[in-house]
Amino acid sequence: TLEFLAAEGCEYVCDWVNDDQPYMMRLESGRRLVSVPYSTEINDKPAFEKRNRTAEEFRDMIVRQFDVLYEEGAESGRVMAIALHPYLSGVPHRIGALDAALEHILRREGVWRATGAEIARHYMSRKATH
Repeated sequence: TLEFLAAEGCEYVCDWVNDDQPYMMRLESGRRLVSVPYSTEINDKPAFEKRNRTAEEFRDMIVRQFDVLYEEGAESGRVMAIALHPYLSGVPHRIGALDAALEHILRREGVWRATGAEIARHYMSRKATH
């Protein structure tokens, strides 16, 4: 599947949960794809539907995850993916907790809100110069 994605011009994937920094995957064909970090833990679907977490518990999970990654990322940045589904986190009784978590994150200096494509391109540009 990765070979097909790369052949069609895909630059990155977000389905490997083994790191909190992007890395380059070299495929058998010689093509390359960036693996952008993804988390199954900071994901509202299993948090609410499987683990029966409250909105406040999910907020606290996000905040604690961020605080650790922010500290670890002082010298070398980290990626924190938050998987959200509007029908779960966007409902009136949960959105306030999500807003509070995002406000906590965005108050910190140096936080970059980026798409997967922006992260992958930034990573590729840094790798090309190093």
